[in-house]
Amino acid sequence: MIAVAQNSLLTLTHEAWHFLLFKKKSWNHLAGTLFASYLLGSPYYLSMEKHLNHHRLVGKCGDPKLPNLGHIESDTQWHFLKHFMSIFMGGMLVTIVMRVIHPAPRGDIGTGMSRKGLTQRQEFLALVSSQFIFFIITLILFRTYTTYCFLWILPLLTLTPFLQAVRQFVEHTQLAPVTSKNPRDHYFSIRCSAIEQFFFAPFHFNYHFEHHEFPMIPYFNLHRLKPYILEDPKLKPYYKERWGYF
Repeated sequence: MIAVAQNSLLTLTHEAWHFLLFKKKSWNHLAGTLFASYLLGSPYYLSMEKHLNHHRLVGKCGDPKLPNLGHIESDTQWHFLKHFMSIFMGGMLVTIVMRVIHPAPRGDIGTGMSRKGLTQRQEFLALVSSQFIFFIITLILFRTYTTYCFLWILPLLTLTPFLQAVRQFVEHTQLAPVTSKNPRDHYFSIRCSAIEQFFFAPFHFNYHFEHHEFPMIPYFNLHRLKPYILEDPKLKPYYKERWGYF
């Protein structure tokens, strides 16, 4: 349940990136950093820059999620399985350590968001400070450090990134080679059960085609867009749904 809550907070961070939580951008940044992203050990501004580039360059060279847009072949299925198992077994910790040791340079890739936010070092200090404060609060409330370590950090490094990885994989990965350069061939909506939505796609995140076409629409209205998409001759041929996350 804690991993589900963390996954939901990550989804709210995504809403803040698109300025959909509040009318003022500064309030979105405040909520996304202090009350979601930094509590989850995620660099808010760097992640936002990557995500907005994903929208701008989806399926093209430079898309941060381009590895998810490939197609599955029989000889690569074992590699996908190992990838997900490594995430579930704590592979995210290795990724975090490598980012600290070898931070990636921020490129000038057109969004301008990094210039308005914090530097990587500032974000790292903000992350550490937020985690330390949260650790002290849990220590005061529960009088033991194990609550923070096993009930917050452990799912944050295992099940939570696993839920995120499965969702992103299903929303973008092709089952066959795609020769089209149209970005609409690289994202899908997911028709899933309430249980799957609870675990993988809180806040209507399964309406992923709708989100990519209309990123300015808040999550609680995404489910209303399908009839309009199917009436649009430019969008209807590309609209695709998948059945569930498994």
